[in-house]
Amino acid sequence: MNDALQKAQAYLDMLSGESMELAWGRRTDQDRYRIMLAALLFGDEFERRTRDGLPADEPGERRLLMDIMSAVVERFADLEKLDREEAAAFLGDLTNRDHILELDEVIETFEQEGGQRSLDEVLREVVERRKERRAWARHWSSG
Repeated sequence: MNDALQKAQAYLDMLSGESMELAWGRRTDQDRYRIMLAALLFGDEFERRTRDGLPADEPGERRLLMDIMSAVVERFADLEKLDREEAAAFLGDLTNRDHILELDEVIETFEQEGGQRSLDEVLREVVERRKERRAWARHWSSG
C-alpha cells in the first residue's frame, strides 16, 4: 500500500467520529478519507515546492498554488483510481477545498508539536477558532 494511503488511514483513525462531524459535517467515510488524503497530498506538495521559499509577488504565489493544486489533482486521481475530472470536481468543491486546506494546517500543527496533543484535540481547537473568526468577521463587517 502507498505511504500516503497508509498515513491517511492512520491519521483518520486518530480522529473521533464526533470531531470529524464537527469539522466537516455529516460526510461519508469515503469523503472523510478523501479529505484526509487530499490534505496530506497538499501538504507534501506545498512543502516540496516551497523548500527554497515562496515567490516574491502575488502572481507568482497564485501560479504556485495553481501548480500545487494541479499536482494534487493528478496524484489524488491516481491514488483514488479516479479520472482527472472526477478528482478535480471533488478537490475543487469550495467546501471540500476549505476543509482540505484547514486540515493541512491541523496536520502541520500536530506534526510540529510532536504529539503534545492528539490530532483530535488540534482539529477541535481549529474548528473552535473557525467559529471565533466568523464571529469577529461579522462584528467587523457590521460597521
